[in-house]
Amino acid sequence: MAYLSRADRRAAILEAAIAVMLRDGFAPLTTRAVAAELHAANGIIHHHFASAQALRREAFAHFYATECTSFDDRCRDLPAAEALRLFLADPLTDTERRMRLWVGAWNEAQQDAEFAVVYAAALRDSHRRLAELIGTCAAAGARVDADSVAWRLQAIGLGLACIAATPAGLLTPEACRKLLAETVRGELGIELEPRTEAPSRSAAVSPNCS
Repeated sequence: MAYLSRADRRAAILEAAIAVMLRDGFAPLTTRAVAAELHAANGIIHHHFASAQALRREAFAHFYATECTSFDDRCRDLPAAEALRLFLADPLTDTERRMRLWVGAWNEAQQDAEFAVVYAAALRDSHRRLAELIGTCAAAGARVDADSVAWRLQAIGLGLACIAATPAGLLTPEACRKLLAETVRGELGIELEPRTEAPSRSAAVSPNCS
């Protein structure tokens, strides 16, 4: 492995850990697997992280922060309604990697109390972001309990992502996306499919975000 500063090496380790998580899931994320991904000695990983569990915690937190930054960049110039559509549709757009990672994160949280804290923080932040988008869309006057709607949609979205990622084939990813779209339509009156024409300003702030 080429010479890197301590901070850059730690960042490279986290990126390698995320690559392993996305490709193989949480269970195979060992320090040896990450070292192999980096083409580095196993001792380098232990120099920065005391254990595989510690590496998983920080790698997941880094993954979530990166996802948030990407979403913020994509939504910077979007009307609130379009940002909300993107937020709600995004969890079911990757039928393999990201779904499997969130399923693995939930399972890891059941086994590692410290990881559960990191996982819960990501869920709380995700809920806050969703509730703020719902509240912005409802600002024109509709009475909407944004917190409650956000929890319901988040729970359904994560549950469907888990089902879609299950090897037993209970529901296809396409069927899960359809169910989520139906739920969003019932809760907020919006469609998850992107519009073909530019939305008007009134549509961006209307009570049901249609």
